[in-house]
Amino acid sequence: MRQRDGQLSYGSAYKLFFVGWVCGWALLFIPFLLIMVIMTAGGGTATIDGEAYSGMGDMMAMLPALIFFPIIIAIQGVIAAAAMTAGIWLYRRVRPVTISGSEDVF
Repeated sequence: MRQRDGQLSYGSAYKLFFVGWVCGWALLFIPFLLIMVIMTAGGGTATIDGEAYSGMGDMMAMLPALIFFPIIIAIQGVIAAAAMTAGIWLYRRVRPVTISGSEDVF
């Protein structure tokens, strides 16, 4: 992380927000997706958009969700981190945000 005159750089703040957002959502969705896969692989039928799938078809029907959830979470992370970094930029215009610690850690 980089700091200059006791203030965290915008790039470092952005990285902190992005990693926090993605890790938080990943901790929420990974167990949910694993439970979905286990329940679907365990047997039975899955109904998606009114269509009943069983066997390998239900696993293939879940494939878009398994592929697009991480992509959507990453896009949300980019947007949320940019919004929070912009919020810090606006806040720093009114009051300084100071941090203490050693020089560049990473």
